[in-house]
Parts: sequence; structure tokens; C-alpha cells
Amino acid sequence: MNKSCLAFVSLLGLSACDLGGTPDYDRRVITGNSVYSDWKVTRSEAQQAAHTDLERYAKNECRRAISNGWSLEKIRNHGEMNCEQTDNGNHCRKKNVELECMQIAEFFP
Repeated sequence: MNKSCLAFVSLLGLSACDLGGTPDYDRRVITGNSVYSDWKVTRSEAQQAAHTDLERYAKNECRRAISNGWSLEKIRNHGEMNCEQTDNGNHCRKKNVELECMQIAEFFP
């Protein structure tokens, strides 16, 4: 193979790699309910705990609800607060939380 042919094949290979491009992503929107907070004495403490736990729930929910390889892009809707009061105290969660999940769409052979 001569040098010009080798150079052409090398350039063709590099252009096929798309080295400077950004990856493509698949995106899905899912809706879910976070788990209840630990029991708290007051309703406001339980609401604060549910709000704090929302971030941890959201980070794991895409992977759990769809499959491995999916991750959280953003929380689209923080949902509504849902609380219960019993003899044990108060606990709350976020209902109808809307999450935008993403996964890299490119296949690397």
C-alpha cells in the first residue's frame, strides 16, 4: 500500500470515530413516589426529612425503575408532599415526582 493510500485510510478512520462530537442520549420521563421519611415528632420535621431525602431517591430511581445504565438528568417536578400521622409520630414522602432520565445512546463495538 502506498503512502497516499495509507494516509487516506487513516483519515477516513479518524473521521468515522467522531472524536470531537458529543454523545447522543436517550431520554425518558418517569413518575414515582419517594419512600417515607423516618418517623419524626412533628409534621414539619417529617416534611423537611422528606424534602432532604428526595435528592437521594431521585439519583437512584432511574436505574431502579428502568435499568442499569440510566441516570438522573434532572428533577422536572418535585411532586406533592404526602404525610401521615400515627401513634408513632409523623412521616412524609413526595408523591408524583417527575424525573428526566438519560442513557448514552451510542453503541461502542
